[in-house]
Amino acid sequence: LEMFDPESLYVLAQVPLQSVPSIGMPVEIAFHGGAMAQGHVAALLAALTPRALTVPVRVAIDVPLSRPLLYSSVQCRIITAQRQDTLFVPRSALLQTGAEGRGTVMIAVGDHARRRTIGIGLRSADRVEVTDGLVDGDVVLVDGQYALPDDTAVALQMLPAA
Repeated sequence: LEMFDPESLYVLAQVPLQSVPSIGMPVEIAFHGGAMAQGHVAALLAALTPRALTVPVRVAIDVPLSRPLLYSSVQCRIITAQRQDTLFVPRSALLQTGAEGRGTVMIAVGDHARRRTIGIGLRSADRVEVTDGLVDGDVVLVDGQYALPDDTAVALQMLPAA
């Protein structure tokens, strides 16, 4: 017989060393089977997993689950920053990233593809914030742009906005 207090349940997440969060940051927790919960970073453990270069982070669950999921696998999304009214491009649009938060994308100018250097801010798994170099309405190439030389003629096929 194993007993535990459901109010003491927490998540132990492995976070990449370069993305270590601060205590108190909000966390979205997705449990296997679809259950969702909100939490926050409660502690950073003084350890490093050498091969993976990850740090254990203890996440407290804000509201105890109605059905505790002891030993369940979860996926966490730690919200390190939020921005309103900002411009994002799909991560697949980046041709390269360099030092000091700069990157390169291809944009369509008329019927030609042109390289453009942009400033890069926040990044997620699928999107990158653009801090400068693009304006709302610029057409960014997201598929087939890797091998294009600058000023190549292109025929655009527009995708619906995300």
